[in-house]
Parts: sequence; C-alpha cells; structure tokens
Amino acid sequence: MKRLRILSLFLVVCLAAGLMPIASVAENSYSMLSGVLSLPDGDKAPAGGVKITLNVYTDNATASNKNDDISFTRTLTIPKDGKSLNYSVMIPKSTNKNARFSVSYTVENRYAPFGYYSKKGTTAIKAEQTLIDLNSGDKNGINIELLPGKSISGKIIMGNTKTAPSEEMLFTITAVQEGSNAGSTDDDIIISKEVKINKGKTEADYVLTVPLNKAGSGYKVYYTYKDGTYTETGYYHKNGTTRNAGRVTLIDAGNT
Repeated sequence: MKRLRILSLFLVVCLAAGLMPIASVAENSYSMLSGVLSLPDGDKAPAGGVKITLNVYTDNATASNKNDDISFTRTLTIPKDGKSLNYSVMIPKSTNKNARFSVSYTVENRYAPFGYYSKKGTTAIKAEQTLIDLNSGDKNGINIELLPGKSISGKIIMGNTKTAPSEEMLFTITAVQEGSNAGSTDDDIIISKEVKINKGKTEADYVLTVPLNKAGSGYKVYYTYKDGTYTETGYYHKNGTTRNAGRVTLIDAGNT
C-alpha cells in the first residue's frame, strides 16, 4: 500500500399554455430526445438493476445568465440481467435559436460516475461532448454507453495515531486527470468525495470510482482540509506527501 505524509496526517492512496391546445404546445415547444442507454463490455445489470440519471442541460447560449438555463433530469433503470434500455423524453425547447443542449448521465454503481454524449462515443471529458440542437426538432439515436470505471482506494490516517481527534474531521479527496488547457477545467476529469474521520478515531476508508484515464496519463490525487479560514492541501507522491502540485505521482487507472 502506498503512503504519503501530510503534515500531521498522511494519506494512503491505494403551460403557461395560454389558449393553445396541449397538442400544439407539445409540438411547438418541446422536442423528443431518444436513444439507448447501455452497459459497457456486455455487462448485465445485477439484482436491483442499474439506476441511471439522464441529464439534459443548456445555458441558453447566455453563459453569464443562469436565470434562463434549462435543466432536465430523468432517472431510468436497466433491469436485472438487462444490458440496455431504450429511452424517450420530452425536452422543452429554448427560446434562443442558438442554444445547444448537453446530454449526460450520472450513476452510482461501479461504472464511471458520469459521462457525456459524443457522436464519437461517450466521454468523461466535457470539452469532448457533442452538443445537440433540440430547437430544430426531435433527435433520435442519442446513445450513451456507460463508461467503465476503476477504483482508487485507501485510508486517511492521522499522522499521530496516539492522539485521536476530539471532534470529527472532514476531508475532501479528489482525483483529477488534467487536460492541456490550463485556463479551463472543461478538459479535466475531476472526481471528489468527502471523507470523515469520526471523533475518537484515527483513520477513515475512502473509495473513488474514476473513468479510465487516457494512455500515458493518470490521476493526480490529493486531499483538502478546511477549518474556518484555514485550508490545507497535500498531494500524493510515492516518496511522501507534497504541497507542490507540480511534484506528484500520477495514479494509473487505465485499461490495463
């Protein structure tokens, strides 16, 4: 198990309908979005199925105005032993003809926790998604295959194990695959999770399920601790935790 020291801690990574009839509103104000949600690698859903949240969103081509955004979610389930599920949902059109819609999923199973629709295949990178023009009418064939995932796991352990904290301590563990655009996170993959060391305890387990990283890349793993105005961050390095974000050991969660 890999260890890293972090000051006093160390991290082990391991209608308004008006007068229009309803049919007219549906025809003129909504578009049908349809496709197939499927599991990767020929997987079959376990007992209880695989619950997937489909997310459709547009900023209405006005990124600075959040008040006119359109956001739609629908939870769908691939049943036990199923490999896929056909879906059809009605999405309200935007009042802005230039608006384009993002289609993505989130899931809590062993698969990558999120992914975006792309005509080249599902992607975990926001900048690589294909935006959809739903204002022009119905769109079908918007298929999303869940991305396989891998786990990065370990413990947060107090450096001084002889002195347990007198109150709970809350940390954020983050794994990030950084893209080439330093001025944006749209080409990054970022997975975060809160981890709590309970009062009187000296350690806590954590598991992050991440999309497979690209060949030759990897995940930077770090912790953040905040207490009032105080913030502390430490990055995993095979030789010990570092405060230097440029001096890290990347975790390979590739398809190997």
